[in-house]
Amino acid sequence: MIRKNNIPNNVVTRINEATDELAKDRRTGSDEILARMAPIVGSLSRQVGVTMPHLRVHEGSNAFASYNSISVGRALANVADDEQLMGVLAHELGHVIYGDSSSHKNMHRTKTTAKIAVPALVWLMESPVHFSSFNNFIGHDYKAIAAGMAAKFVFDKVAAAAYSFTIRRHESRADAFAARLVGSEAAISGLIRNGSQMWDISYDLKKALRPRPSVSDSLLNAKTRLVDYNEDPKSLIKDIRMAYWRLRSGIDHFMYGTHPSLGKRIKQMSKQDGLS
Repeated sequence: MIRKNNIPNNVVTRINEATDELAKDRRTGSDEILARMAPIVGSLSRQVGVTMPHLRVHEGSNAFASYNSISVGRALANVADDEQLMGVLAHELGHVIYGDSSSHKNMHRTKTTAKIAVPALVWLMESPVHFSSFNNFIGHDYKAIAAGMAAKFVFDKVAAAAYSFTIRRHESRADAFAARLVGSEAAISGLIRNGSQMWDISYDLKKALRPRPSVSDSLLNAKTRLVDYNEDPKSLIKDIRMAYWRLRSGIDHFMYGTHPSLGKRIKQMSKQDGLS
């Protein structure tokens, strides 16, 4: 409800009525989605012999699990058919059963604590005069300070890579669980429908549709590019810069990506019941 202030009464009434109607529509939509989710999750939970998780609906096109609850985005539920929704829910049920949320929280807590402890420990080990005076304590030993900062930089990179690797392993484990529980076809269809995979889908489609040149074509293209570089040296700088960003993007995804590539996930799920 909004306050009246200087707004005419009839305008206030219309705004409040529209707000109430919108909230009612949102509740109705959530109830319908929950009604679709409940029998699917209930059946899957009985198959594996676990207590049915709590179900929620959020605004978005993806789904996620948090401790003992599963939340599905309204946009995802509106476009997914029953088989796709079952594949999505089976994957999230795997996260709940394996306790991935608790594991991620413990890892994040440990990583955050170590981010402070590791550089502090290195600083103490490198500084020759610990706490002998207040001036030394606040940091006039620049060698020790530099060592602590370097240790923090290296540890942040290593910890982020280890954290991402663990999450990718959990995603693969949930994928395999879903494929075994509902079959590869349903699990894969749910994976493709999930909005969080749209970037991977578009990337893999572009990669698949891009024609692969033959060896002779590659040599001819290389010769053509060398001639172009001779005529326009700026094009060489442009291609080197583009190659650098592609390489860096690939390394960043390999080191810090939180989800395996779409092709890898589909291949793994296809093997669960002999579809490949």
